Amino acid sequence: MDAPSRRALEECHDQIVRDLDVKFVITKLLENHVISREDWEDIDAWPETQAIRRCQKLLDILKSKCTRELFDKFVAILKDDYSWLANSLKEARGSKLSRSRTIDVQYYIRRGGIPSAPKYLVPRPSLTMEISSKLHGMRDQDFLVLHGMTGSGKSVLATEVARDSQMISECFPDGIFWVKVGEVDQESLLAKMQLLYEKLDHESSRTNVLLPSIEFARGRLQRVLENQGDIGRRPSTKKILLVLDDVWSAKVIHAFDIGCKVLVTTQDQSVINGAKDEGRAHFIQVTHGLTVEESKELLARWVQNGNSAEDLPQEAEDIHDLCRGSPMMLSLVGSMLADNQRSNKWMYMIDKLKQKKLSLVTKQRDYGHLTVNDAIAMSLENLKEDLQKKYQCLAVFMDDVCFSSESLAALWDMDPEEADEPGLILVRKSLLTREYDSRTDTHVYAIHDLQLNYLKSLIDEEELKQLHEKLVVWYLKKATEGNYMNVPHDNYFFWWVGHHIYCAKRYDLFPELYLNLSFVCAKIQATGPSDLLNDFEKYKEYLDSDPLMEGLNTVNHKKRLDIMEFVRTHSHELDEAYSDILQLALSEPAASHVRMEAEGLIDQRPQKLYLECMKAPKKPGLQLTRLHSETVQCALFLHDGSNILVGEASGIIRLWDAKSGVEQETFIGHANQPVTGLAITSDGSLFISTCEDGSAKVWKILDATKQQKRRSRTPSGNSLLYSPRLRPLSWAEHFLDEGKASEDRSIKTFSGHQSQRVLCCGLYDKTKLACTGAGDGFVKVWSYGDSPEVTSLPHRSKVKAVKFSSLGDVLAVGCEDSTIFLYEMINWNRVFSFKQHRMAIVDIHFLQGGQGIITVSENDIFKWSHLLELEEKDIENGNVSPNMDAVGRRESDSSAVPESLSRSRFIKKHSTGSRFRSHVQGVQVQLRNQSTNQLVYTCSSVSKSGKYLAVGTHAKDIIIWDVESQYITAFQKPHSSSVTVMHFSPNENYLLSSCGATLMIWDVSSFLSLEVAPLTSVFNARFKVTQPDQPVIAIAGRNSCLHVFSGMEGNKVCEGVKEDNLITCIQILEDCSWIAYGIEDGRVVLFSVRDKKPYRLYQHENDSSITSLAVGGGDRFIISADMNGRIKIFQRDRKSGHKGKLVQCQPHPNYMIDQMTILKYSTLLCALLRDGSIHFYSLDDGSQMYKLSMAKGGLTSIDVSTDEVHICGGAHYGHCVYVWAIPPDWVNGKKGCFHDPKVLYGPHNTIRVCRFSQQGHRIAASDKLGLIYVWNAKTGDLLTPSPLMLHSNLVRDLRFSMCGSFLVTVGEKIAWWDIWALLSTPIQAPSPSSEESFDGSIESSFRRMMNGFRSRMRIGNGIMGSSSTKECRCGSILHTKRGRRGKRELLQAMELSGNTANWVIASPDFNVFITVNESGMFYIFRAII
Repeated sequence: MDAPSRRALEECHDQIVRDLDVKFVITKLLENHVISREDWEDIDAWPETQAIRRCQKLLDILKSKCTRELFDKFVAILKDDYSWLANSLKEARGSKLSRSRTIDVQYYIRRGGIPSAPKYLVPRPSLTMEISSKLHGMRDQDFLVLHGMTGSGKSVLATEVARDSQMISECFPDGIFWVKVGEVDQESLLAKMQLLYEKLDHESSRTNVLLPSIEFARGRLQRVLENQGDIGRRPSTKKILLVLDDVWSAKVIHAFDIGCKVLVTTQDQSVINGAKDEGRAHFIQVTHGLTVEESKELLARWVQNGNSAEDLPQEAEDIHDLCRGSPMMLSLVGSMLADNQRSNKWMYMIDKLKQKKLSLVTKQRDYGHLTVNDAIAMSLENLKEDLQKKYQCLAVFMDDVCFSSESLAALWDMDPEEADEPGLILVRKSLLTREYDSRTDTHVYAIHDLQLNYLKSLIDEEELKQLHEKLVVWYLKKATEGNYMNVPHDNYFFWWVGHHIYCAKRYDLFPELYLNLSFVCAKIQATGPSDLLNDFEKYKEYLDSDPLMEGLNTVNHKKRLDIMEFVRTHSHELDEAYSDILQLALSEPAASHVRMEAEGLIDQRPQKLYLECMKAPKKPGLQLTRLHSETVQCALFLHDGSNILVGEASGIIRLWDAKSGVEQETFIGHANQPVTGLAITSDGSLFISTCEDGSAKVWKILDATKQQKRRSRTPSGNSLLYSPRLRPLSWAEHFLDEGKASEDRSIKTFSGHQSQRVLCCGLYDKTKLACTGAGDGFVKVWSYGDSPEVTSLPHRSKVKAVKFSSLGDVLAVGCEDSTIFLYEMINWNRVFSFKQHRMAIVDIHFLQGGQGIITVSENDIFKWSHLLELEEKDIENGNVSPNMDAVGRRESDSSAVPESLSRSRFIKKHSTGSRFRSHVQGVQVQLRNQSTNQLVYTCSSVSKSGKYLAVGTHAKDIIIWDVESQYITAFQKPHSSSVTVMHFSPNENYLLSSCGATLMIWDVSSFLSLEVAPLTSVFNARFKVTQPDQPVIAIAGRNSCLHVFSGMEGNKVCEGVKEDNLITCIQILEDCSWIAYGIEDGRVVLFSVRDKKPYRLYQHENDSSITSLAVGGGDRFIISADMNGRIKIFQRDRKSGHKGKLVQCQPHPNYMIDQMTILKYSTLLCALLRDGSIHFYSLDDGSQMYKLSMAKGGLTSIDVSTDEVHICGGAHYGHCVYVWAIPPDWVNGKKGCFHDPKVLYGPHNTIRVCRFSQQGHRIAASDKLGLIYVWNAKTGDLLTPSPLMLHSNLVRDLRFSMCGSFLVTVGEKIAWWDIWALLSTPIQAPSPSSEESFDGSIESSFRRMMNGFRSRMRIGNGIMGSSSTKECRCGSILHTKRGRRGKRELLQAMELSGNTANWVIASPDFNVFITVNESGMFYIFRAII
């Protein structure tokens, strides 16, 4: 904005308004882009008869965005028809430029009565610029209101603006006049108006004109400004600014509403309501205090007479925190420090501030109150008596805490809606603040610590105790029938319930609430698990005690430990919206208090679906799970193992407690780019971080943890955190500076990589050296003590790992081109390179005491020892190669190495790298991903003693090796995606791992004690017709054996012989006595469960791996397909069981077979090829009967209806499901053709799986995003108005109940759905003869089997009860269940230990479900009656 141009427009305002008609210049104004179309619409809103209004609006628009270019264009447009106006504007602009240079600022300050600036003024440029900008843009007659609490610096800001020479010369050449108002009566107000009148009208001071009344005085002031005879309010011709300081009453605003611009400072926003209603009020809220730098600068000026703030002690920042950045408090403290001669005056002042002894902070000349309490007391005295009492009740809250309308209602005996009315009054009077919390979509309140401390001084201990109890009781009354989910989740109560119970001394409520699973469930959903764990630790002496007796209550103690263990183990699941705490509790041991109480609560909820895990896998000892809002890039334990540092993709580094998961501190400084590396000093005082923004930063960590411990104490005095530390919304953010949240708190920044992506870092604290590796191949070594760069080491490819040896003699560098380089740290010469790896280096680890080095690449691991002398043949064989520098120059050989280097353990003495062996329980196996045939290592960590090496993989595995024996001691798959972080705790008791935004802490001893995952995810299950409660489950083992289980408990029946290769697919024959399986080497084997003996049936050519198996035709046919597209049909002789005839179908060498289904009525095989086409073959001779192809993209999955009348397929590109009618002539052995399919629309992505209901009347499908759609197969209508949404990844399998009313889906979690709940109108439960079915009927033998199944079921076996058969003949207990609140279609859901499952098998009555996840964890779920 060009101030001289704007000033010229203001000076010529009246002349332009009088002479200019906008309609004659509007076209040129628009063509020359002086105004926009929107501006013209605002002008044209006034009718042409109101020419003056239209012209005034045009000038307002020009002044609001006036630049020199715009001003010149406007003058040029006026020159044609309004030349006199153009000349006036030119002259006005020129004269004002000279005037601004010669103005006597001190004259204006004296004349206007503008107060002096404080003794030590620290500028606040952001606020002063905002005030100046709004004063520039305001119209005459408008008010600018600085609104904030006592001591926020409103008056000082106004003084700073009013004393600005540029502001006076350019905007208010006729003066700025200051009126100190305060609390005034009628007489005092009139006296202030008289004084202003005399300043404005010199003639009145000579003639002693007295103003008899306020209205008369107001009229005279208006006339003085307008220089006209009438007293109606009109724009002022005199350009003045009136400052009304410390206004407490609306009558003051009315009295001084005289037609000029007015700047108002006040605590009570309501005093300006009149002008606000007229659209003449503008507001700037001064709620934020000084920044840390501004506070230190102010204290430095007091204490050191203007010297640098950098010399102040650390206690200066503590004083800033304790004063919340309040300018008034800091000035008062500064004045005391200046007069204090004690050597420990800083700590003395901190102690006084902590003790809340504000009365000791006496008057300072820059503020008009004796103490801070005096200033706050004045605010309270202006409240009505009833509102004063309400305000005093707020003493119950803690410092820096937000609270809700519900909490106000509890204290004020009002409804929450009613409590907002007095709450808003207090907000307008700057006694509260009210902010919108986007996370909860609610408005919440807060009170400044200074005001809160004053309130606490007015109330005695007993009254405060009663207020705490009143608050707790009000909330607990909302828990009707003991259901704490009914308590308002207002983002306050559940966070602070422990504190209020303690302060109310209602210690009996601790065990009553915290040991109640319903309360635990509600609190976790409101606050997350970390805060609950923190409360358990903080209040354990009250939880473990008995209110009726002294000493430890062993029952309560056991309950507390059980709940804590449960929360730690399931914390990542409890944070999920779909999680049901009672369902999770059923996975606990039978003797657990959590399990027993959950069973009792389940009995009280008969309409909820809960499933007992009859076969639950043993899990590694998960100590804690922490969910982050951003992807975890790197993490490590601190030196003592009590805290963890985490670097996020957002550039934020967080420090949190390893035991409770409570966040301790946040380190902000990287420019919203992912943190790529962390390294910490041995004493834990400093750490460095690297970022993709090209920087490396050094941070202090001890100060952060000490500061955190100072901030809070438990009732017993232990250094634990208040509940909670991670508050719903920190009100310090409202009262301190807005920029503090994004303030860079690092102590040093290294930018030597010049914006290249820095990928890794290392640290050697004995010599204060740090090294950083970047994407351009350069390694920079620098001193974090004084930050100069020591050396720069170039490489040919990206640097992925850097590490100093523990002895400080060698630097190791690992690159993306698979090479590892060693540098001698005396002169930074490159001495050797290791080239044995074949893929990018992941990490490097020096073993303790120089015992060796472990190098990890993406596909292999080597341990390099120093037991053998380096020989020339090692170099010749490429085991260890003299290195080539960046330009290919060969370095000196070992004989030229200086004597000082001959002691280096990795230079003179070296062995060839020994590849880590992969052994499980003494049996060598191939550890590989079944889809890629090779593991990809992504991260690693070595324990401090060098005993264990832990590696994470892209296939979600965690593998732990014993370094000495080089044998695998643990192999688990606990994560849901690629493992990105691994780190041992210093004491080797815990292991940190991460994937995505989830970070987990494992108990190492528990991890090692588990059997190395013996099973794979390849399985099949079948329920016996004669014994429906004895399912048979066959699972492929990692040891290439077939494992057979039986019964609801999944008892192991037998184990097959060890094959030479892995088992790839399994099918159980109908009588459950034979199991067919395919092997990687192309063999198909039939295993006799009765004889526990395998029979080799046949083998595919070229040892091609079997990819799919199918059985059918009354166990007559066994069909196999291999990865080369060959299909073989084994026509089994039922008498011998394992003998028969082999038939081969036409091969498809270019495409694998993805899916096979047998059409038993037509004796045909339906096969889906990888190209998306469907082929039909005769089971008798293998001839191809028909080929069904799609024009584009093909199909991704298929299913055949049970009556074999229809076939459906999910489209790859069509985002739909096709349904074909199978030619009826095929049943009679004749050929027939397919007609055009019916198309089921709805999805917007590729369909990955589709399935008919058992009666064929419904079709369900899921797309690649995990969204599930359900159609009426006859009409093609969607049964669900919106897709079923829960899964975050692919749904791998889904199954209908026999009646088609329920659906189970499996992927990264397993879920049960009620399809009926989504229908707009209730429908009759379908039967096999339902009109909704397609033509045809279900096979009579199938119907007989189901009738036999139901007749054998008993209520006592827990599979189904009599009530389950009232609505539908399918016998599922799910008919008696209802979905959850807000998602009635979802009956239940749970995670499968963080891993994906590919298939789920359901019992015919849909009460039992069997699955195995990719970790080989085996589950049997049974619905609880």
